[in-house]
Amino acid sequence: MRNRRWALVLLAGVLAFARAARADIDVDVTEELRALPQPPLPQPRWFTLQTPHFELHFYPEEREFAEKAALVAERAYRLITRYLNWEPSGRVSVLLEDQTDGANGGATSVPYNFIYAFGAPPDGMDELSDFDDFVKLLITHEFTHVVHLDTILSWCPRFVDSILGKIYAPNLSQPTWFIEGLAVLMETRHTTAGRLRSSFYDMHLRVPFLEGRALGLDKVSVGYGPLVYPGGSVPYLYGSSLLRYIEDRYGPEKIREISHRYADECIAGGINRVAWQAIGRPYTGPFGTDVWREWSRSMSHRFALQKEEAERRGLTTARRLTFDAPAPRGTGPRPVFFRDGTLVYQRESNEEEPAYVRLNINTGEKESVATAHGGGPAAPTPDGRGLVIQRLAYLPLGWRIGGSAYTSWNDIFYVDLAGGSVRPLTRGYRAHEPDVSPDGTQVVCALADESAR
Repeated sequence: MRNRRWALVLLAGVLAFARAARADIDVDVTEELRALPQPPLPQPRWFTLQTPHFELHFYPEEREFAEKAALVAERAYRLITRYLNWEPSGRVSVLLEDQTDGANGGATSVPYNFIYAFGAPPDGMDELSDFDDFVKLLITHEFTHVVHLDTILSWCPRFVDSILGKIYAPNLSQPTWFIEGLAVLMETRHTTAGRLRSSFYDMHLRVPFLEGRALGLDKVSVGYGPLVYPGGSVPYLYGSSLLRYIEDRYGPEKIREISHRYADECIAGGINRVAWQAIGRPYTGPFGTDVWREWSRSMSHRFALQKEEAERRGLTTARRLTFDAPAPRGTGPRPVFFRDGTLVYQRESNEEEPAYVRLNINTGEKESVATAHGGGPAAPTPDGRGLVIQRLAYLPLGWRIGGSAYTSWNDIFYVDLAGGSVRPLTRGYRAHEPDVSPDGTQVVCALADESAR
């Protein structure tokens, strides 16, 4: 009886905390936003869809998303396990979430094989925007992580995991550029699109090579990217290009061999030694016979030829107006002209606060007209008095989804440039990329949904 009373007290405390957390979130929702009509929010009653190799957890609004994800997951299983020559034991758990407009996902093999995937497709200026089917690309990328990180061949981690549970996976200690580079390579190899086919993505590697600013392996190996452009995309960008070079020159089987040799290490480490054993040379070394320098010379030659070809065709002269570089996963400057000839763009950099900036292209004079935290594309009104912008809006959920007590969906807001006030125009619409009609009376925008827009 005493244990039951303590259980009731604990349950009451948890519920009180959940209500308090929800109340804290609700404070951020303005009265103006509450007054707007709102589509139904997700009411998660969880279901599980089982396939031969996966169990996909979803709520009713995601059924179409779940059925599609199940098909592409089994397709990815056949392709990735064959390429990496490893099959994870048991079914892989996949949590499907659609409470956010962020195009993303994640995966791990510790303490069990798990994927989470968001349903929203990426924005038009996102590095992920080159896809044939975003769900296929997302699941292929994340399942690559599961197969790669689950590969455990050495008796040491197997013995540790048999006693303490699955806590030690040697491949998990490989550099981020290898882990993420391999997933980008597989998303490109096993779909008809992917980042390694994207001219937008390629541009972010070509420019530093042509300008003599290409990063070294030391900077690329810094966690999820150094604090220089393009930031968190660095390990994905450099790693995928390097692994494609190894695949093209030494053969696809060498990628698999590197994964298996590292997975057969008792104590994780020695990435140079593993590369030497697999392809006959290290990633980097003091004598110039390493893979990194080979790849760098190859990229420099390729990009120099591209530049020469472009110059032969004739280049369009241009004058640079801004020096605020967003990340490739950001929204981009997206400049739009006012009728008076000035333009507004979104500034998103490591040095200054995100903002919508008005620029006089003749004098170079700049004025920050509004902050852009969680903001997106903007469109000026015809009278020049306001901006219609995309911005994240947080709406409280009845129950948490994926640990989140609120949705983070995009809505449309109006910014009064004279007074600086911001007024919501939609609530829970998942609205993107607004534009204003010539007479200023209507706004058109794209609406997001699971895996579509």
